[in-house]
This record gives sequence, structure tokens and C-alpha cells, in this order.
Amino acid sequence: MISVEEAEKLNSNEVLSLLFRSGLTTSAIITDISGRGLGLTILQEKVEKLGGVVSVETNPNVGTTFRILLPLTLATFRGVLVRVKEQLFVLPTINVDRTMRVADDEIKTVENKETIQMNGHTTPLLWLADVLELPRSSTETHVNRRSVIVLGSAERRMAFLVDEVLNEQEVLAKSLGNQLSRVRNIAGAAILGTGKAVTILNVSDLMKSALKVHSHLLRPSSKRRNKRENRFLLRKIQSPPEHS
Repeated sequence: MISVEEAEKLNSNEVLSLLFRSGLTTSAIITDISGRGLGLTILQEKVEKLGGVVSVETNPNVGTTFRILLPLTLATFRGVLVRVKEQLFVLPTINVDRTMRVADDEIKTVENKETIQMNGHTTPLLWLADVLELPRSSTETHVNRRSVIVLGSAERRMAFLVDEVLNEQEVLAKSLGNQLSRVRNIAGAAILGTGKAVTILNVSDLMKSALKVHSHLLRPSSKRRNKRENRFLLRKIQSPPEHS
């Protein structure tokens, strides 16, 4: 599943997260209904679809604990509203570790990746626009302090640069329908108090996508894949309907 070099860099929490990888099994017997390494993968997918988080803790010769955290209501939830260029996105508060502003000299490059220090730990830093494959703001190089939102899923933490963190509010969630039930990085749409429709981001997907992105903070990306379908969908969700 991973190379020897990757395995050597994993901490204990990252090793435990491999339990949720499809196909990983500790069973010596494989049948049609068990031992194939799919159970925990399905569990994680179902929990994340409900906007929740599943994590695991273990102590040798003591025991293992699985924790499933779900929102009290699935119709409305607390979300943090952020702006990326002219587009607005909602991130579930349950996945938001903190919001902050950082200066350029607080951003360090480690193994060709941008990072910041949080509580003595090195945290990956990426442009949310890069992860969503959207153009960055033209004013990105003309600010002294940058807006950052730190997201957490299970035991992993990542920081994302945005143009602005607006506020936290109660939002009404809407699904995208059966035809768009599974779109990468997108969990659904939200209706704000103003009646404007905005995109709800899937934090678990977002963090997986972020692992594939090499963020270059002060210069544009040298290569950017053209994902017309994703961009069209984002525009479609956030555009007001022509007819009521």
C-alpha cells in the first residue's frame, strides 16, 4: 500500500489511520462476508457522509477504542464561511481546529512544501484554491498577513490559505441529488440567511486531495490540470437560479 520510505516517516497516529484503507486485513481467513479488509473502510465512508469523524486509539495489552463523532442534526449545522477569490465555501465547524493570520516570515519550507508551526508541531500549509483547482487571487502577493483555516480529520491536521475567513453561522444543508451524490471535495450545498447558495466542502476529501498538491506560496503553480467539470459544478452551485 505504501513504500518503505513512506512507512518510515509515519507517526503512530498515521499508522493507525491505515486501518481504514480498503484491503488491509489482519485475518488469516477470508470469506465472502469477512476478512477482506473492507469493514472499517465502509464505516469511515458512512460516518464521513453524515458529516462525522471516526478515530481509533490503542494501547498494547490494554485495549482499543473507536470513537464516532456525529452532528446532532443532519439538516442544519454550524459552518465557517470562507472566501476564495469571488467564491464562498462552507467548512463544517466540527472539522475546524482554528482560524488564524500568519505573516510570510512565519511560513517555512520543509521538503519543498510550505508549513507553519502550531504548538511546536509542523503543519502542512496549502492554498485552498490550489486544492480545489481554482485560480488564486491576484492580490495574493500584496498582503502582509494571510488568512489561514486549520482543518482536522481524525488525527490529521492541515492548514489552508484563503482570501478571507468571514464568519461562523448556522447553515441549512442541501444534497446535490442522486446524479451528483459523490463529487470529489464537495459534500453538498448550503443556503445562507441571505438566500445565497454556497458549496459545502468535504473535509476528508479535501485533505486527501491536499496530499497530492505541491503548494508554491509566492509563485503560481507551474502545472495546473484543467478540471472543467469541477469548475462548472462550483459555478453552478453558487449561481442564483434564473427562475424561482
